[in-house]
Amino acid sequence: MPDSYINLSKTDFNQVRTSLTDFIKTKDEFSDYDFNGSALSTLIDLLAYNTTFFSTYTNFLANESFIDSAQKRDSLVSLARLVGYIPRSRIAARAELNVTVSSGTAIKAGRVFKGSDTGFNFITKENIELGSNTGTITVFQNSSKLKTSNTTYFNGSVTVPETADISSLKVTVGGVEFSKADRISVLSASSQVYFVDPIYSGAYEVSFGDGNYGQAVPEDSNVLVEYLTPNGINNANGERTFSSEPSSGDPTITINEVVTPSFGGAEREDNESIRKNAPSYFQAQNRAVTAEDAEIVFKVENPEVFDATAWGGEDNNPPQFGRLFLACTKDADGATFSNDQLSAFAAKLQEKTVVGILPEFVQPRCYNIDILSGEIIFDRLVSIDGSGLNEIVASKIRQYDPACQFRGVFPYSTVISELVNENSAIRSVDFKVEVGADFISSDYSNTTDPTKRNLYISLANTLVKNTVNSQFTLINDPRFDSADENQGYIDDDGLGFLRFFILENNTRKYINYRIGTVDYSTGNITILGLTDWDSDASDLVIRAEPNSKSVQSQKQATFKLGNIDQLDVNV
Repeated sequence: MPDSYINLSKTDFNQVRTSLTDFIKTKDEFSDYDFNGSALSTLIDLLAYNTTFFSTYTNFLANESFIDSAQKRDSLVSLARLVGYIPRSRIAARAELNVTVSSGTAIKAGRVFKGSDTGFNFITKENIELGSNTGTITVFQNSSKLKTSNTTYFNGSVTVPETADISSLKVTVGGVEFSKADRISVLSASSQVYFVDPIYSGAYEVSFGDGNYGQAVPEDSNVLVEYLTPNGINNANGERTFSSEPSSGDPTITINEVVTPSFGGAEREDNESIRKNAPSYFQAQNRAVTAEDAEIVFKVENPEVFDATAWGGEDNNPPQFGRLFLACTKDADGATFSNDQLSAFAAKLQEKTVVGILPEFVQPRCYNIDILSGEIIFDRLVSIDGSGLNEIVASKIRQYDPACQFRGVFPYSTVISELVNENSAIRSVDFKVEVGADFISSDYSNTTDPTKRNLYISLANTLVKNTVNSQFTLINDPRFDSADENQGYIDDDGLGFLRFFILENNTRKYINYRIGTVDYSTGNITILGLTDWDSDASDLVIRAEPNSKSVQSQKQATFKLGNIDQLDVNV
């Protein structure tokens, strides 16, 4: 029997139409009515269409009202603004150059330095006083010779386009420079500050105080807003070769050295990042009480940082109470900041931490994940000889490269599952995973000081006993005259000690049974005084097998894919 009520759980057009028809059929006036061939059928279609349209519209409207479900960027930005979060704008790449000026000690704003590798132009955004004719300067990628200027002050604000780098804003009122407001609680009626808020279509709005919190700026004031408009974005990162463009009437600038290749260029923050960061920033309330607070506050205040992570000293081994540790990178390749830059970051973050907690930045290190051996079992009915399967496996593995990302994971089980499910020719795959570190020979050359040959790595994953291995070229020494191919080796004894040995006619001869230690539970490996390594002849690689093939980045230890060897292919 047809329903005598309208089913409100059905919102699809056909379901609504059927529900309406069934409801009308319950009325005595339409008990024998032919709904398919009547004008009433058209009315029912219109009602069903109207119901479906408004139910869909209401659903969209509800979704866009919450940050977890919103899809439109304007909705996400509006919701983020309610909690005081400003989505990151485009960021101009920057580089540090050591230069010499032909005359004088000053460099004007707008001097252009052309990047040969990327083809983008970099400029000095302010006048620079070196103090001598030689010094280090910072240049920024920009679409024009000078920063963009905006003097359109209307209804108490200036609109800045979405192409601007908001972190480069310089705001002056009547020739007096205003600073960006940080905390409203410290402002007074005379505070010369400006506020930045995201508005429609990715643009930003620069506004001023109301006379209570921040100085009010009258409509007829001479307001000037300057900013960079980068056009290279992340494509301008990694520039290592610069040339100084001549400028009429200005001294010649000679580039002595590229101190720091360009880094930090980035597109505006994407939707998923806003969805994740806005609630975290609101929870932090612009102070660093917990490690999670410190991480989000640090990243928001330093947009040139590509990625960062933070953890409490109590999580270190051994624990270091009263310390807040952070690590950060410049770009997707894991490039690091100098110690001076990290010290500046720590001093700035100290203002936001709890009394008695000291922030300390440590240099991150990106280790290798090597795929060294394994087997592919294929179905002969699908593939005659299994050709091309190694390429398929390697390509799938590369899709899950942790790429030196904090919190990165190499999902071994996911890789295996997708290979089998997506390729009918592959019946099963298994391969050996090793993690390791490279010690570059040039960093250790020309030194015989044992203390400078102390090597330390923290692989941050539990290790399988008796899997630590290393090979290197030996120095010229009578002790090693009988060593096969002049090679030295390191292994572990399964008890936590590293051993140094050579091969004589393919037979092991141990030279030192205590060359170092390994902590299998933390992945910490220490080698002490390896002076028998000829660093002028070869690099040194230390590898070990993790207990879990799903390798995870932790604290300052991150990972990237290294070597992927050919796997055995069998039926």
